[in-house]
Amino acid sequence: MENVVLYKKVFEVFKVGRVKNHSTYPRIKPLYVAPDITEDLFESLRSINKIKKNENEKVRYNLSGVKNVPLFYEFEPVNMDTNGDIFSVVDGDTFLKHIGNPFSHVIVRRTTLVLTKSGDKFKLSIYNFQKERKVGAKYFWKKRYNKHYIFNDKFGNFFTVKNEQCRGKKTSTIRQNDFDSLTNIELLIRSHVLPGKMNHDDGIKDEITKLTNILSSHLLGTGKSYVELKPLVLDWFIKKNNIKHPNDFEWLFNHYPGKKVLKKFDMNLGKTVLVSNGVYSKYTNMLINRYGYINFDLYKQYLHLFGDHSIKKLDIRLFRKFDNWFNVPPKDQFKLLTPKEVDRVINLYNLSVESMTLHENDIADHIKLKYDLKECGINVTILADTTDLFFDEHHLFSEELTKVKRTIGTNFYYPNEFLEFVESPISYNDVTYTPYVLKTDLDYQFEGSHQKHCVGGYHNRFDSYIVSVRDDNDVRMTVEFRLNSSTEFTVIQSRMKFNSLPEGDWVMVDNIIRTKMNQTLKLNLFKTPKITKYNIITGDVVKVEQEGGVDPEDMDKLLTDKNLHRFDYDLLF
Repeated sequence: MENVVLYKKVFEVFKVGRVKNHSTYPRIKPLYVAPDITEDLFESLRSINKIKKNENEKVRYNLSGVKNVPLFYEFEPVNMDTNGDIFSVVDGDTFLKHIGNPFSHVIVRRTTLVLTKSGDKFKLSIYNFQKERKVGAKYFWKKRYNKHYIFNDKFGNFFTVKNEQCRGKKTSTIRQNDFDSLTNIELLIRSHVLPGKMNHDDGIKDEITKLTNILSSHLLGTGKSYVELKPLVLDWFIKKNNIKHPNDFEWLFNHYPGKKVLKKFDMNLGKTVLVSNGVYSKYTNMLINRYGYINFDLYKQYLHLFGDHSIKKLDIRLFRKFDNWFNVPPKDQFKLLTPKEVDRVINLYNLSVESMTLHENDIADHIKLKYDLKECGINVTILADTTDLFFDEHHLFSEELTKVKRTIGTNFYYPNEFLEFVESPISYNDVTYTPYVLKTDLDYQFEGSHQKHCVGGYHNRFDSYIVSVRDDNDVRMTVEFRLNSSTEFTVIQSRMKFNSLPEGDWVMVDNIIRTKMNQTLKLNLFKTPKITKYNIITGDVVKVEQEGGVDPEDMDKLLTDKNLHRFDYDLLF
């Protein structure tokens, strides 16, 4: 059956970058360097032009592709604009004039949109093409990336076909009813043809509207205007397959289970998705119909804790967040709570929704403190029902646990170079801030007592590293780091007194201490500390929790004789 072209539009840009020959080296023939060339000149030529000293040495040449010009150049950009870009956007005729010029870097980027019809099938094709030849290069580098959407209006399915070709390598994929593949066409065109000009008034948005109007008039029979492809396809797919759905339904297609599963539940999208994610109930069905989006991962974590009945008391905003994780108290800790304590914990979780200081992780730590005290034979009751009372109670729990467990001390032995670097003073806005790495369980206890937060019990978190940053008035910021990789520390939390977040100059100080910690990895100053537990009465080491770090004698010397160098903000940036 013949294809009928309903729409076609080409978006393209030609760019030319001009350079000039700035070489101070002589022409060299043949293609290898004569044996009598000096070593200094040879090494200079090799580093810049990748030439070879004999015919058997295989290297890549920087060829001009034009006769009677030197093979090797030292290039210097010309006609650079105010942004430092050597490229200029030109028309097609000017582009053709520069194709054969070895001193021109030429690029063409093109996106072509084509909408065709063949019987009951509609095909929207997006052809992306790029061709580029760098200065002095002999050949063009080409890349193609094409995406095709094929809509079968008879059976209500669509297929996404992706074809890519780069440096001779071809890949192809095809998927059915893949809603994640539906592209924002305008963004695609701008990122490919006009990078950096996302808000430029160039008629692209008008063309996309024109395209979607044509497509919707054939698929939906309405000619409704759409600015993106995905809403159009969703409307068509739902209408064609008679799918029942809530008012806010687009997010549900992120969990699309397939037609086969939909048919089992009478084409009810909401129920199908809830069942597929293991959270179906009358309550969740009401939530998605009344409020829309739910983060199923978070909901299941709260459901595991509170059960079908108590979860209804939680603020629904707790499971409408987009992050998928929070510190869930283990079931064996949570089951120690009395029904009244559970109600208070629910109230605390609800308070955390709008609180700037109270976080879900703080509540989980609070429950763990109760559990740890129980293990030591001390029964405490969670009574706090406000944010202020929570932090007072949390501090009391933490202090009580420290007193009970203080028969055993903990020491962290860090490398001297690491401590000297991190603990060097920070100067910012004429104020001096002194970082201090917590090294003993008493350091943790005193920091928690001073700051009125829960870091006092963190000395048993052996994968966390705590830095206390203090100004001349002993105002402090406590920062918890965790090693994410060999090249980066992740900040778990930065807290001021009463678990408040840093404000004002402390935000910049927070950024500086983060940078300093990551610099210790780049400078190879950090090593995981040696961690030992010792008997407070006898002083004997009873357990080595972690090997590494430095010798304890070196650490003792450093603690008594520090030689800290100054660390200025200006040196960082």
